[in-house]
Amino acid sequence: HSSMTFDIDMARGFAWGRIIFLFISINASAYLTYRFGRYFDNDTDAISIVATIFSILAGVLMALISILGDPSMIIDNTWRTASLKIQENQRELHRKNDIFVLYVALLCGLFLFEITPKTEYKLYCTIQHISFFLAIFSFFASFSLPFSLMNIQRKRLSNTLNQLKQSK
Repeated sequence: HSSMTFDIDMARGFAWGRIIFLFISINASAYLTYRFGRYFDNDTDAISIVATIFSILAGVLMALISILGDPSMIIDNTWRTASLKIQENQRELHRKNDIFVLYVALLCGLFLFEITPKTEYKLYCTIQHISFFLAIFSFFASFSLPFSLMNIQRKRLSNTLNQLKQSK
């Protein structure tokens, strides 16, 4: 980080809403895993459903990431405003990449869970609980996706309107 980036980040402040949501999501995922994780079985149908859902969400996430990286999302009159928009887009890209990595970890966990024999009881239970935790936590992390799509569309419409105003 350069000092200018640090100053801008400090002026922006902490995203308390995200921090609280993360705290609640982790704790709820841990509680649900403790309470119900043992019922998650390495049945092929159950794992296939979870894997399919999060594979589709990973595809949606990749589309979001490519849209966020589009330079047309940062068009502005001044370089300073454009610079701030670029920094905000980079933060948003980072958050979406984190969710994507979470999805990949979940899919890897599900694969390991699928191939782990029940006869390896300790390993089976460990992977069972990790996979269940990742599934629940990934579900909570996915709540932001519809809002991200809505914000992207709002920014695109706003940029289009501003371009039309400037051209006349």
